[in-house]
Amino acid sequence: MMRALPLLMLALSSACIDFTSYAEGLSCNPNTCAGCADGACVNDPAGADGGTDAGTDAGTDGGTDGGTDGGTDGGTDGGTDAGTGAWHEVLSGETALLRGIWGFGPNDVWAVGDMGTVLHWTGAQWTKSTTNITKGLFAVWGSQPDDVWAVGQDGTALHWNGTDWSLQTSLIQSMHGIWGSAAHDIWATGVTTRAHFDGGTWTTQSETQAYGCLWGSAADQVWSAGVAGAVKFWDGGVWAAQTSGTSESLHGLWGSGPTDVWAVGDRGTTIHRTANGWNAVDSGTLNHFTAVWGSGPAAVWAVGMTGTVLHWNGSSWSRAGGTGTGTFFAVWGSGPRDVWAVGEAGQTYHFY
Repeated sequence: MMRALPLLMLALSSACIDFTSYAEGLSCNPNTCAGCADGACVNDPAGADGGTDAGTDAGTDGGTDGGTDGGTDGGTDGGTDAGTGAWHEVLSGETALLRGIWGFGPNDVWAVGDMGTVLHWTGAQWTKSTTNITKGLFAVWGSQPDDVWAVGQDGTALHWNGTDWSLQTSLIQSMHGIWGSAAHDIWATGVTTRAHFDGGTWTTQSETQAYGCLWGSAADQVWSAGVAGAVKFWDGGVWAAQTSGTSESLHGLWGSGPTDVWAVGDRGTTIHRTANGWNAVDSGTLNHFTAVWGSGPAAVWAVGMTGTVLHWNGSSWSRAGGTGTGTFFAVWGSGPRDVWAVGEAGQTYHFY
């Protein structure tokens, strides 16, 4: 049974946080510590994966992955290799921990975080938006530049209409992940509650485990991941468990399509879903991962504690340099040469 500690308000410090004490369940961006070396101070919940595969799954989408997992992925890169770009720190003017990021292009990016912080990148600098709240915000997603949602602590849900942020109906419990296929089909998840927005009303569903991450390729192809390697899949009718092959907690999800999905988590865990199911891929680190995003099958970024940033080139993960030592909690980009990573103490790094 999880203890309800105020994890959402804890500051990063050199003292490691015991990962058995997730506050309010799992966050897609857990409060890992900035002072741990690879694999140090880790005491994550153990146990077998909590479900069996749903049987029919996203493999029914028309195509198969062209390579074996952990080897050469069968897709083509969405751009050139990361070697021609570099990470650069961009001052945000903010000190609050940033936990989520999403955008619509190089000049329209949103970052959210603790104490109701919302930052907007318009191409030249970050500007702070007025939200009139002090609750933490953990994830952000939008269907259009004038239809953006941010969710977070204690069921907080904010909506951007192109002019102002406004507080919406409470989602009951803290929400750590959000994704949608359209303005009238949005999912949010966290703790032991899942919520769905149909364009007019949010409805909630109970869960037996904490799921903190969401990603989908279509309205009937959505994944959620969380504590102890739990993964569920939405086929448009029901959420059903899938076998992830790991008991490590998962904190980030992203894919380029239904047969190319990544999940990342504790102790350097990276698992890859192809038409053949989920399989582990060696990341080469024991540092905790907090988020993952890519521009294509051979251009994927995973970020995490103590400045950890790794790049997948279609065949292997490699460590990126120039990202400092602060913990990252979210990553997003508009393309292979426009990627943002945000996290501890308002840090924002830009790859171009």
